Amino acid sequence: MTMPTLKFKAPIERHTEALARFVVFPAKKIATWNQTKTFVVDAIMNGTSLGQRSMVFWKERDGWFIGITDPACRKAGVDTGDICAFELRLVEDFVPQELASLLKQDKFAADVWRRLSPSAQRMHSMSVQDAKRTETRTRRAMRFIEKLTGKH
Repeated sequence: MTMPTLKFKAPIERHTEALARFVVFPAKKIATWNQTKTFVVDAIMNGTSLGQRSMVFWKERDGWFIGITDPACRKAGVDTGDICAFELRLVEDFVPQELASLLKQDKFAADVWRRLSPSAQRMHSMSVQDAKRTETRTRRAMRFIEKLTGKH
């Protein structure tokens, strides 16, 4: 079951200049993912990718938070106090389009993929996704499918 991408508007906060900025998302809005421990999301802020971030539960605020770096704020053109639009997706459920297309075309590969551990799926997905060019992502996905199915 693929978890939905969650969308929120939330303010960027900072306790002091010496500490990093952060955003807190209400626990009830993250509850759909049924998470109980720190987990990883792929985050987008105002259309700017923040990459992967660990979401940590903050009991006193009854919410999950992610840290926001100064370079990420500059890149997105935002600062402390700004209310931003966020999109969050569980990393465990993320499969790059190039890999997802190949898995759809090959039932055997898809069956083997489903039997991989979540961490193995995440590792291979990240390996494909880390390539900047579509051609490179496609080539990496094809190599992985060949390795997965034993078709060299």
